[in-house]
Amino acid sequence: MRIKIKSLLLSVSFFALTVWLGGCASGEGSALESYNRNMYKINRAIDNVTLKPLAKGYHAITPDPVEDSVDNFFSNLGEVSTIINSILQGKLNNAVASSARLVWNTTLGLGGLFDVATAMNIQVDKEDFGQTLRRWGLPAGPYIVLPILGSSTPTDTLGLVGNYFMSPLSYEKLWHNEDTHIGLLVLDRINARVQLFEKEELLKKAAIDEYGFVKSAYLQRRNTLTRDGKGDTEIDQAFDELFEEQ
Repeated sequence: MRIKIKSLLLSVSFFALTVWLGGCASGEGSALESYNRNMYKINRAIDNVTLKPLAKGYHAITPDPVEDSVDNFFSNLGEVSTIINSILQGKLNNAVASSARLVWNTTLGLGGLFDVATAMNIQVDKEDFGQTLRRWGLPAGPYIVLPILGSSTPTDTLGLVGNYFMSPLSYEKLWHNEDTHIGLLVLDRINARVQLFEKEELLKKAAIDEYGFVKSAYLQRRNTLTRDGKGDTEIDQAFDELFEEQ
């Protein structure tokens, strides 16, 4: 049975816009804030009994070098989105650098398992379609917590749909068969969850209001990325990867 990710993203996007418009129609930001806090709690509860245990098990049995190679592999696939969005934003130097990373890591890095491009000092700014839409002038809109997918805004939610079509992981034919494709999709999510363990500990120590802290960190980081800036504070740096495309 195929995973209908495209349908899920479209449904979630429609849901996000419906919730947003409903909040606007009521004229009360408190209605959206109440929804966000409740959905945040639901997402955390779901994560605690599904993805988090899987990620902990994977982390416990997988040697660190293997984990690093898996993370490098999926990061290398993400260069495709950076290349496309850099071109769409007119950032040709970034597109060229990202293309170089993709070529070197795919060839010398054995399919992206090893990050030789970083060793060659080839650095890029990661780009996604949500950033592209903002650069084109589309306002971000209010903060919204999506079911399962987590922190977003209406524009970033539309960006998720664009990111889906730009990702090599979205195309089953590239991976020869359905089982391999589904396995990679699951491993991608588990790997992404493992990367959050350290940030999660920071969150527990730093936040009195966990939801409020996550909301502030997400909005600040997305605004910084859109301006092509870097985090100015220790919190910015610590959360630099916390909200990467979910």
